Amino acid sequence: MSLAAKVLFVCTGNTCRSPMAEGLFKKFVKDQGVASIEVLGSCGVATDDGYPMSTETATILDKADAALPAFESSVVRASLLEEATHVFAMTQDHLDLLLLNFPTYAEKCYLMRGLLPAHESLGNDIPDPIGWGEAAYEETACFIEEAMPTIIDLIDPSKKTS
Repeated sequence: MSLAAKVLFVCTGNTCRSPMAEGLFKKFVKDQGVASIEVLGSCGVATDDGYPMSTETATILDKADAALPAFESSVVRASLLEEATHVFAMTQDHLDLLLLNFPTYAEKCYLMRGLLPAHESLGNDIPDPIGWGEAAYEETACFIEEAMPTIIDLIDPSKKTS
């Protein structure tokens, strides 16, 4: 039996936000018992392959029991977008770059928090915590986790979690 959905997360460097979303969403899907969704992985619009995730992201994932032990960054490429059924960008700029560079896959691409009420100062972007310390990474994780039920509702309304 093939899975109904394959989810991919996209940020800038694929070392903070998108791997955080990858790990946290894998755990969320497992905890919710949603077998119809597979987390394909994560990638970046401005990176190279092979970088480790940030130490702060690894700490967040370890604390959440959502570690990605063999993680290495990946640049966004057509083959990843081809395989994915749903691609979630961390910011409007990331989404715009996906749509500009890979218009064939536009119908698969979403702003991660696009279906949630806009945050008063950030809109629907997931903020980049790099260089802002542990508290910024924790806040970013909260923004990501807040979007998870909405993502499942979008992908598989029969599994409504919110």
